[in-house]
Amino acid sequence: MLIHYLVPVLLLSVAALLLALGEARVLNFVDYKKIKSPRALNRYAAKVTLVFSAASGGIAYCAWRHPNNQDILSLGYVPIFLGLLITLAVGAEKFKTSPQRQK
Repeated sequence: MLIHYLVPVLLLSVAALLLALGEARVLNFVDYKKIKSPRALNRYAAKVTLVFSAASGGIAYCAWRHPNNQDILSLGYVPIFLGLLITLAVGAEKFKTSPQRQK
């Protein structure tokens, strides 16, 4: 199945895009009004995307080595994408500004 070879390339291109965009506000699930540095957030998101791209590359390698198991290996993308989204959403909390305390 071609999908096994396209997913790692897609995730690599998303990571490169996140690095290239710098200050752009591209993650739609992040409230950028509360983010101190969008550039740092995009760099973090690119690094996380690279890690999950490597994981999907592992699935692609296994699919290439064991073509009879490609259907089962396709299920491996579900935890990869869920893990990517959860990691990005939780990691975005690190980049939020701290609320000002009122006296």
